[in-house]
Amino acid sequence: KVPSTGERARLWGELALRCFSAGAEHLGRSIAQNDLVPALNSITDEGFRRLAVVEAAPALFKVHREIAFDELTKVPTETCDEALAEICGFIITGQPRGEPIEASRGTGFKVTFAAALDILDCLERMTKDYMLFTAVCRLTSSVIRAESPLTREQRTEVARRLQALVSGKFPCPS
Repeated sequence: KVPSTGERARLWGELALRCFSAGAEHLGRSIAQNDLVPALNSITDEGFRRLAVVEAAPALFKVHREIAFDELTKVPTETCDEALAEICGFIITGQPRGEPIEASRGTGFKVTFAAALDILDCLERMTKDYMLFTAVCRLTSSVIRAESPLTREQRTEVARRLQALVSGKFPCPS
């Protein structure tokens, strides 16, 4: 048994994400709900809790996006932005942080319209332009790639929302 509740939360989050990546959605959800959430709630060290929330954010989002967004309102802005960036990275690549990915720079990933909308929802909650920039670039590369599953109308909607987001967020005043 791992004695540290923080380390337990990090391990449960990693396992849940690996289940989601492998297509074992039901198992990933079960681990996130029954093991990850209680482990996160039992962390008493606030600094370690922030680290664990960042790493667990994609798993929490996969289980229930509003619960994940609510959890992120309880952490400092910088931590929230890091967690949102983690969520975006997982949605785009389908892989936990640190895993090798199969796309060369600028070619994008296969992103569905629903995934693009989830990413846009995360981007709208971000405040730091340097974190927004990376996710916007990855989303844009994925949407415009020739093999994208998005229809012309869906691409137009994503472009419209991206333009509104960029107009309202760049440059960051801080």
